[in-house]
Amino acid sequence: MKIFDRYILTQVFPVFILGNVFFIFLLLLDKLVALAELFFAKNVPIFLIIQTIIYYLPSFLAITIPTATLLSVLIVFSRMSVDSELIVARSSGAGLKQILYPVALLGIFATALALLMTLLLMPMGNKMAIDNLKRISKTVSINDMKENQLYDDIPGVLIFVRKILGENTFGQMTVIDKNQGLIISSREGKILTTDKSEIAFVFKDGTLMRKSDESYSKIAFNSFKVRIPVPVDEKFQIQGERFMYPGQLVKNFDKKLYKFEFSKRFAIAFAAFIMAVLGMAFGSFFHRAGKSLGVFFSLVVVFFYNIILIFSENMINYINPFLAAWLSNILFAGVAVFVLKKVFR
Repeated sequence: MKIFDRYILTQVFPVFILGNVFFIFLLLLDKLVALAELFFAKNVPIFLIIQTIIYYLPSFLAITIPTATLLSVLIVFSRMSVDSELIVARSSGAGLKQILYPVALLGIFATALALLMTLLLMPMGNKMAIDNLKRISKTVSINDMKENQLYDDIPGVLIFVRKILGENTFGQMTVIDKNQGLIISSREGKILTTDKSEIAFVFKDGTLMRKSDESYSKIAFNSFKVRIPVPVDEKFQIQGERFMYPGQLVKNFDKKLYKFEFSKRFAIAFAAFIMAVLGMAFGSFFHRAGKSLGVFFSLVVVFFYNIILIFSENMINYINPFLAAWLSNILFAGVAVFVLKKVFR
């Protein structure tokens, strides 16, 4: 690797990393209040909240990697233009190909990283995040229980407790399960969340009444455990193309939406390469594009990129869905080539 290439990459990579951190923080900003409420008001374990954020990171990175690539190259080449470093490089015989080479290396690296996110880690992370949200939902439900109040938030189940003894532990607990025909009363009860769509109850020293036809049978027990299914909120159901791996999308190619999603996974990743070239073009063109202007310009480009992408998705009934996902890339690639020719003519 030549000294010039190494110099460009060492300048770009720190900004690329910081850019990803910054844009992820922007995406999380509107969720921080809700997450803080879960921790402070609902007593949701902090590890569940942190886990959920980590699981969603691949979805965020699929967006931030192209954006951070554009930002990093734009800022570095803008500074090099201001400091006349590009003029010196070109005076030394470096042409467009030589200057473009390290930018292309960054673009290839960013594209490969984005492909890892869109093809593997994003669907995996989304499924794991939904599982965590189910657990959080059940934890919030349990923490909402109050002493001497009838709790009926679980469909078909009524819960009444005299005393809250500790975390998820209650005194003088009565549970009525209408679906299974059970009435359980105990001196002490504990509620446990599971990884499945159910809640486990552990009772000590109580009685169990079970309905059989029109009569009830009564049984005394020292210890008893029962699992009660909890219907999952529709918003927490795993469904839709964003949760599918490429192979699953291929199996659903009879629907145009899945063809579009399959092609979009590759298009968004390749956008990182286009953004690298676009950043070089505009960084060389705008000599005074500082960090603040660079962030603003990057957000504007990503905004219009996604507007075109949304428009393309709505046009899949009129144009080829595989091609529709690449319309944004084709447009911005054309802009990048046009500006490069203007700068390096």
